[in-house]
Amino acid sequence: HGAVIAGSKVLINYLINYARPFVYSTSLPSHSLWTIKCAYDTMTGIEGEMLREKVFRLVHVFRTKLTEGLAVEQGNWNRQTSTAPFLLPSPSPIQAVMCRGNEKCVRTSKR
Repeated sequence: HGAVIAGSKVLINYLINYARPFVYSTSLPSHSLWTIKCAYDTMTGIEGEMLREKVFRLVHVFRTKLTEGLAVEQGNWNRQTSTAPFLLPSPSPIQAVMCRGNEKCVRTSKR
């Protein structure tokens, strides 16, 4: 949502006077603004801090368990030469498992 129009004074005056519905139809609805405000208030408060801590604890558990599972499957391996799947380093809740080849990716996803 939203827009910017850069133009001459004549163009801007024309749009203000004849395209008002178009200009104001690009703004976010009020319920969206309130939703954003409530989410922001929650995430910047104590509850948000607790939720972030929980998410990062779960990320750590996920990474530990997945790394253990991958290590059991592949033993001693080199990331550059191995075709075994591996977990990319990331502290974020978005995690990526690299699999070389379509068949290996499908097999890994079914485990």
